[in-house]
Amino acid sequence: MAEIQGDSELVALDMAAELKPNPQAWLEESRAFAVERVYTREILSKLELVARGVAAKAEMIDLSVGVLKGATHERFKRAI
Repeated sequence: MAEIQGDSELVALDMAAELKPNPQAWLEESRAFAVERVYTREILSKLELVARGVAAKAEMIDLSVGVLKGATHERFKRAI
């Protein structure tokens, strides 16, 4: 919680979100943002194999600490 309150960008996003609550827009923005800034090409390529029916399930993917930290920060942004 302290990380969110201490981040002026997250606080500003929270204030803006209160003015325009729209669950569908939130879902669409979250997906687009995740594809653009969180999911690496390695992750997307393995998931695309499943989506195209080439693989039955996605292979296990080892994520770097940097990717995990970035994803956590982005989740905080999207949560508010």
